[in-house]
Amino acid sequence: MTNNNDNILNNIDRGQTWIDVETVAKLKGITKRGVRLSLNQNKYEYKVENTRGGKTYKIKLSTLEEEYQIKYIQEYYDDFKHIDNEVIELNNFDVLYIEDFVIFVNDVIPGFIVGIDTYISKMVDKLRNNNKDIFDETDKYLIELNTQEENKLIELSDKSLIIREKDGLKFGIVFGNKFLSIIGNTLCNRHPELDYMLLIDPLEKKVSLRSVRIDVSKVAESYGGGGHKYAAGFSLNEEIFKSLLKIIINSDK
Repeated sequence: MTNNNDNILNNIDRGQTWIDVETVAKLKGITKRGVRLSLNQNKYEYKVENTRGGKTYKIKLSTLEEEYQIKYIQEYYDDFKHIDNEVIELNNFDVLYIEDFVIFVNDVIPGFIVGIDTYISKMVDKLRNNNKDIFDETDKYLIELNTQEENKLIELSDKSLIIREKDGLKFGIVFGNKFLSIIGNTLCNRHPELDYMLLIDPLEKKVSLRSVRIDVSKVAESYGGGGHKYAAGFSLNEEIFKSLLKIIINSDK
């Protein structure tokens, strides 16, 4: 049994694998608060990462108790193998975050964890050799998934589009934080009755403006921003956010 456990533990670099608090809590069957208390007691080695939603705590796998290291590997590294010491092929798992790696995961084909340097070298070699088919089947699948997500967000944004008028200009308002540029351009073309699109990203605290009809840089300048004729933007502070909310609820026409 010990030899089997050693084999499991030696299959991955546990010193370079970091796990979020929620996953550790699930492994140990305790609350996230219980895990954080362990961090306060310096029980495990951890690091703090700044994310859009605030701070995220990550715990180094190798500092967990051995039974939980094994449990984690068995649950998240099911049915794996090494390929040329550079690529790990995994099956039967949903999402895995590993620092400094490009990660491909899906339900149809095995996921691949490829070192960033390896992936870049592969793509550069294809360009250098004038390879017409630069993307392999995995790349194409991921592009297709990304396109599907884009299209889905475009449709959702169109359905929830808020239409308002200010300073003699009619515009659409969209909230979001992904694919805002393509959403804005697409909706501008779909809605010729609107002068421009105003896209609010509360997480990044910024507003993007898109148009195919008017000079939106003038609109951006009125909010302290700037940009180009058909693509501009400005920062979202508390005062500006309040003024935009007033427009949305129609109290400021």
